[in-house]
Order: sequence, then structure tokens, then C-alpha cells
Amino acid sequence: MNNKYYLNYFSIYYQRGVSDITRLVLFGLIVFIAFLHYQFSKQNGGYRAVLEKVKEDVLELTMTSGNLNLMSASIPQTFTLDLETGKVKGADMSKVDLWWQARTKSNRCLCPYYGSKTRIADLSADIFNQADLHILKNLEYTDAGLEHHDDGVKLRSGLTFAVKTTEGNYAKVRIAKVGYDAKNKNYVVLEWQLFTVTGSVTDDESIIRELHHIDKETREFIRTRQRGQAVELLARTPELISKLPEANIERIQALYNTGRLYWSLQDYDAQAKYLTQAAEEISIRKARAGGQRSSYVNWQLEQSTYQFLGISFRDRGRHKESIPWFEKAVEIGKSANEGDHNAVASKYLAITGDLHFLAIALCANGEKERSDSVFRKIKEACRNFRNPESVHVCNLKNYRC
Repeated sequence: MNNKYYLNYFSIYYQRGVSDITRLVLFGLIVFIAFLHYQFSKQNGGYRAVLEKVKEDVLELTMTSGNLNLMSASIPQTFTLDLETGKVKGADMSKVDLWWQARTKSNRCLCPYYGSKTRIADLSADIFNQADLHILKNLEYTDAGLEHHDDGVKLRSGLTFAVKTTEGNYAKVRIAKVGYDAKNKNYVVLEWQLFTVTGSVTDDESIIRELHHIDKETREFIRTRQRGQAVELLARTPELISKLPEANIERIQALYNTGRLYWSLQDYDAQAKYLTQAAEEISIRKARAGGQRSSYVNWQLEQSTYQFLGISFRDRGRHKESIPWFEKAVEIGKSANEGDHNAVASKYLAITGDLHFLAIALCANGEKERSDSVFRKIKEACRNFRNPESVHVCNLKNYRC
């Protein structure tokens, strides 16, 4: 083998993104190999000529990597990242892109942030350096995250992918390291190059922005008791929602948001109409994904949809019809993963709240024994909180119908 072979071999590993310490070790290895070649290749000009060649190749390699202009950030477990600013802590949550989510002690996910418009696509490491805005725009993006299991599929250094950000820009991203330390627990280090999009947006993006605007303005009208203006503004949503693809995650979120707003306006029939459609499209999305929730919808959106469907029947005095929806909401909460304290708290807040709704509905429907049984389950679920006294439902004294 000649010197050039060794240099090219190590260059591949260098370009795929390694730590500074590894790069120093790598340089030492290159020099050592060059020295070995000198022992057997004096006719090639001796060690000085070989080392000069090493310096030239390493310099060229460094400049190639530097030209990528990569940003980088270390994301501790449960933290988020805004790719535009590089902020991990103190980021504007409406602009957050990625979430290093801890689902269980051994199961994590580098996912689009909950409720965001961030999407992820595969991007081969072979074309990472050459990938530009045109290439990134033409990839197929989904809302599925990148799974990491301690005893199975793992994220690894050098893995590359593309991201369409919440703000509509694009980034090529490379995992530099997946590690663990006492302070940050399980952390992941990312490096990326951002490509800012200027000019027109797609039809879907324009519709989604308009729906967000309507949602925000309607909430303000409701807050200031301007019911007429709120109803008039909400009347624009059906046409906009119909233009989004069936079972699209943004469409489901818009159906849920519209149902919630009609509940605030005490129009329970309209609330039930939109939430029922959201539930139907969740089922369609679930069937397409083979039942894997991380691939079809966030558990909190599904749980909240079922909960508010139950509330829509309850508020119309139709307690019997509300019971199945509250039961479904409880089951979705139970199936949620527990990654850390915050995830546990979110899970059991949902479960205890839905159990409370269910117990009251059963009691109102004349099912006293079932109601009392559910009330006892609330007490059991409250044991999962660090400070159960801070949770309203856990402070109820009379756990009986």
C-alpha cells in the first residue's frame, strides 16, 4: 500500500465528523504510518518528503471541513434545539425544531418537537458535504423521529439526516457524538449547516400559517368576550382545513384546535363535529403507520382529542356517550412512555384527570360501583407524583360517587 491509500482511508473518518481529541489521535496515526513507510521507501524521498505530503493533505482536509461552516450544539436528555439560533436552553419554544426525548430509561428519540412543523428526511453520508438547498428541498420529509434504544437500534456518530425546520428553512445535520455523563445524562452532539429559504412558501405552508393566525386571533376574541368576531373568524377554518391532505398531522392539529375553540364558545355540537373528524383521521394515520405512535401522532394530541370528545358529550348531558371516550383517553395516557420526571408528571396528570372525568360520568350514568372503582384508581395513580399534594385531583377528599 502507498502513502496516498492511508491518507485517503483516514480522511474518510475525518470528514464524517469526529471529536477534536480523535482528530489529534488521527494525525498522530498518519504521521506514524508515514514513518513506517519511510523505513521501507527511502527511494521516495525520505521522511521529510512524506511528512510534507501529510501536512498538505491534512491542511486540505481541514479547509474542506471548515468550508461547510457547521454550527454545533450538545443537547442533554429532554432538552430541545432551535437550528436557526443554535439555542438549547432559553429557546423560543414556538421556533424549536428538535427534541432529544427520553421515553424510558433505555429508549430515547431525536424527534421533531411536539406540535412543531419540523420534519426529518434521510440524507446519505456520502453526499453530506455536497448537499445544498436544492438537494435538501427535494427529499421526502416525515414527522417520524430517529429512535435510540440501549438494547437495539442506536444513533451513532457520523449518522446524517436532513431537517425542514419549524420556520421553513432546511438543514443538513450530522451526529457528532452520543454520550453520557453525570451532569447531562444521555446527551447527543449535533453539527449542522443551515440553508435559509427566501421567497414564496408552498400552498400547505401558507394554509398552516393562516390557520395559526386564525387560532391566535380567535383566542384573543374569546378572551375579550367578542363572541361574534370569534365565530366569524372560525367560519373560515373548514375551507382551509379541507385543502390539507387527509390525515396530515397539521390537519389533525387544526381540527383539534378548532374543536377546542368551539368548546370555549360553548358550541358543543360544532366541538363534537371537529373532534370526531380529528379522531377519525388519527385512526387513519395509525393504520398507515402500523400502530406505532411515534410514527403517526404525539400521544398527548391523541389523548386530548379523546378527552375533549368525552367532554363534548358530558356538557350536553349525554354521559353514557362520554364514557367510551374518557376510557380511550385513559388508555392512551397509560401507554405513554416515562423518560424522566417531566414525562412522568405529564403522563399521570393526563391519567388522573381522565380518570376523574370518567368517574364522574359513570356516577352521572348511575354506575355507582364502577365509579367508586375508578375513584380508587385515581388515588393509586397519584402515588406516581413526587408532590401529589400539588395536584388538584389528588387533593380530593371524597373518592366516592
